[in-house]
Amino acid sequence: MNTYSRYWLLTALLLCGVIYLVWSGTAAWGIAKFPEAAVRGAVLFVLAVFLYTYGYEGHGVARMLSKNEMVLPLLARGTGGSEAAAEISVCLHKTASLRRVGATAPIRQADFSVLYYRQKEAFEHALTAGIDRIESYRNGLFFLGLAFTAAAIVAAFAAQMIPTNSEEARLYSFAIIKALGLSYTATLACLSSMVVLYVLGTMLRARADQLIDACDGLLYETAILGLTRSGSHA
Repeated sequence: MNTYSRYWLLTALLLCGVIYLVWSGTAAWGIAKFPEAAVRGAVLFVLAVFLYTYGYEGHGVARMLSKNEMVLPLLARGTGGSEAAAEISVCLHKTASLRRVGATAPIRQADFSVLYYRQKEAFEHALTAGIDRIESYRNGLFFLGLAFTAAAIVAAFAAQMIPTNSEEARLYSFAIIKALGLSYTATLACLSSMVVLYVLGTMLRARADQLIDACDGLLYETAILGLTRSGSHA
């Protein structure tokens, strides 16, 4: 199963979870329990960040990795080249071009180890840049959840007067408990989004590492040995 299929499998499992929450009434209970506009706004903001990260960034990375997974065996057999937009094809083509320039007069370079390491680093960055962005958004949601918790608690304490009798103490306690509930609602949305993005990022990172290892031999042959995918010297 390629990366793109795994992405949609994860998406299907996520949709099943959402459907269950709606069917069981949990979503409706949460909406009725916390009608405050600030809480709903915070949850909607977290949801928007999650959908952008998962739907746009995650989908783009999954498609990119799957494209390279499809091109890799073709390049290994020496029949690649039709998928010029694949990152591995672009990397090998650029490596062969730079090596050809370095090997001809007046440069006549003999050691291409620097070229190999630079192109390997560029290829790794091309595959993992999107995954790094996903992890950055995930970390941002963690700190956003902490900020929601702290802001709600501080606001609750700041808005209340120190109680002087039992009735005021009861209202004071009620306000604090309500503030905790409101803060935990937004924080729960952040943590739930983080869990899904963690699973997505881990899956994509593992597939990217596999691609990097598999393409290392092709890059070595092109940069150091000067071989093209057809087996001739560059």
